[in-house]
Formats: sequence, C-alpha cells, structure tokens
Amino acid sequence: MEFKSGLIEEAWHTLKNYEVEDSGEHPEVSVVYFTSNALYWTDDDETVRRRIFENNRYDYRHYRRRRIKGQPVREIFVRDVRKQWYLGGISSAVDSAEKLVSLLKELTAGTKIITVGNSAGGYAACLFGALIGAEQIFSFSGQFSLKDTAQNSDELLEETKALPAFAQYCDLRDLISASASPVFFFYPDQAPQDRKQYPLVLDNPNVYLFAMKGSVHGNTVLDYSIPSLLAADTERLKDLSVKYSGKSIDPVVFSVQTAGLGKTAYALVYDGIKKIYRKIRY
Repeated sequence: MEFKSGLIEEAWHTLKNYEVEDSGEHPEVSVVYFTSNALYWTDDDETVRRRIFENNRYDYRHYRRRRIKGQPVREIFVRDVRKQWYLGGISSAVDSAEKLVSLLKELTAGTKIITVGNSAGGYAACLFGALIGAEQIFSFSGQFSLKDTAQNSDELLEETKALPAFAQYCDLRDLISASASPVFFFYPDQAPQDRKQYPLVLDNPNVYLFAMKGSVHGNTVLDYSIPSLLAADTERLKDLSVKYSGKSIDPVVFSVQTAGLGKTAYALVYDGIKKIYRKIRY
C-alpha cells in the first residue's frame, strides 16, 4: 500500500502495535482491546507522531477489567495504524488477518477470552472474537457489515477493499451466527451510522442489543461503567438485554444498574470537577 505519512509507514515497520500487560501470574482471563480508527484523525506527521510515538495511544488503557475482580488478568491492547479494520494485520510482522488470529490465539491460550472495541475496534472485536472463541464480545458502535458503513471514511474503505480478507470478512453476520461467542452490542439509538448497522443483527441469535440514548457515533455507555460490564456474568448481560429490549437506555441509569450507585455518583462528581478545572485553566 502507499503510506500517506512516513511516520505511519515507520510505525507499521518498526512497532509491534500491540502490548501485553499481566496482573498477577498465570492469567485466568484475557481481555483484548481493539483500538478504533480514531487512533488519529488526520494523517499529518505531527498528529501521527503525537498519537502513536509520543502518547503510544491504545483505546481503553484507563478503563480496565482488572479493577473489578482480583483474579489474574492478561490485558492485550491492539491497534491498526493503517486504519483498515485490522483486515491487513497490524504490522509488517503481523501483516494479515490470519497472522493476527494466530498471534491472539497464542497470547490468550488457556484463558477465558473477552474482546472489546468501539467503532472499527468493535468490528474487530466481533471478527477476531468469533475466530478465537471469545466467551464474551463487547462491541460499542461497531460495524457488522463494511458494505453498509456510513462513516466518513470512503477513501479508507476503498483501500481496505483491496485487501484479500475483505471479501471474506466484509460482512460478519454469518460468522457471528455460527459462532458460540455472544456479542453484546451497544449503540446510540439516534446516530445515523449505527442506525444502518443494528437492523442487520436484529434477528441474530448471538447478538444482544443495548440501544443507548444518544446521537453521536461511538458514545454509548459511560466510560467508568465499562470495567463493571467486562466483569459481568454472561447470563446477567443477556438478562439485561432482555430487560431493556425495545427501550432507549439512559447511560447514567444503566451505569447504576451495572456499576452501582456509589461508583456512578463518584464518577459523575469527578467528571464535573474535571470539566470545571478545564474551564478555569483554559
């Protein structure tokens, strides 16, 4: 492919673009976090340098499962610096979807697997979660069909269509149906991008829907409720999906349901203080 930024090419060839962190010895659970295409918004060198080389950006670094339960957890953070929905791999060493599957199977061997992602990361969580046998898949505003995506990424999508894996994986519905991995899909119920996606899986027996009140793609549950979700029992999550079926879910109410009143209240106050501080500072 032709790299628009020399730093993107450098990141592709010189960085692993995944990191592994273990909490304790002999992990019992592996959580794989897939970074979205919001890894960087513009591909100029300054932005890429700041986001990838200086900040070493990966989604979900601050909202992690290990804070909820005490068992040893392996956390795997993955990013696609080319922003091709992971269909071309993540680096020159892992340069295909098949090689990424092999890597993830090796890293998660012998553990319960959870995959997580937002938008393009949600698409990847579904794809690779199904292929490696995840026990839970969390997709926040993810795509189920790249044919029907409404993102402002036409040029990215055209590049992605040239990849060999696109024809096989551009539509995930059959793969998800045949999988034993349940998908918990959270989407803003008024966002145009997501309104194109959720009808595709309304009748899919392995997808459990949560229509969150909102109109911005990618904004679903409150960030501080994510660790509680990732620690939740599968049957509990399925029951919640049934409970909220056909309803528009308020994110704060949902946080109380999953994280508890105390954690929700604390996080709301903390977020409020941060907003006030930013206004004063700037």
